[in-house]
Amino acid sequence: MGPPTNEAEMTRTHLNFVIDALAFGAFLFLGSTGVLLRYQLPPGSGGLHGRGAGPGEAQQTVLTLWNWTRHDWGAIHFWIACALMAVLAFHLFLHWRWVVCVVRGKPTDTSGWRLGLGTFGLAALVLLAAAPWLSATAERTRAELLQNTSQEAGNLSPREGENSGVERFSDQLLGSMSLRQIADMAGVSVDYFIELLGLPDDTPTDARVGPLLRDQRLHMSDLRRLVDQAVTPHGEAKQESEAVR
Repeated sequence: MGPPTNEAEMTRTHLNFVIDALAFGAFLFLGSTGVLLRYQLPPGSGGLHGRGAGPGEAQQTVLTLWNWTRHDWGAIHFWIACALMAVLAFHLFLHWRWVVCVVRGKPTDTSGWRLGLGTFGLAALVLLAAAPWLSATAERTRAELLQNTSQEAGNLSPREGENSGVERFSDQLLGSMSLRQIADMAGVSVDYFIELLGLPDDTPTDARVGPLLRDQRLHMSDLRRLVDQAVTPHGEAKQESEAVR
């Protein structure tokens, strides 16, 4: 009876090692792709979908890594998370008896209470994790979301007579656009736009505004506010001297 037990223990040990190795690998790649999506391919770095079909849309740059866009890497990040959840669920299944024993503790008069509280806590965590799936989604315009985000951050105050349901010219700006693209769209000189953002005079005009804003500790809402000072809501250029006033 001894050898089979030892063999079974060795098999269980090897299985635990494989599960732990897979979990560590998935955790490592999950963190790596998360940092990638946060810093190397940030929001606004561009994608193939939802870009519109207006003039010049096909010429807008899209940031890629290994020929994959941010959306592609987001899908990889999602499936790695699913794999990690599956591995952890299997790990929990293998050690379920141990978990129950730890929660229950030594047989005492309070063992039932401890087990009940543990079960209640587990159910609460599951319901909390499932809450987004059980909640209804809502549709809002981009203009509403951009205005609310800017107001909450204290970067943009509501303007008199403005209809929040109408998309402003600045709402079309993306972090993947270059300084020259935005300056041309706004009808102002690139040098003036560089000065407006407080960038060095030798800043390349083909540089993407997303990384430039991060270097200046600014956000897209700050860019839209500054552009709104330079153009009308419909994209017509104001006098540069008036905009910097």
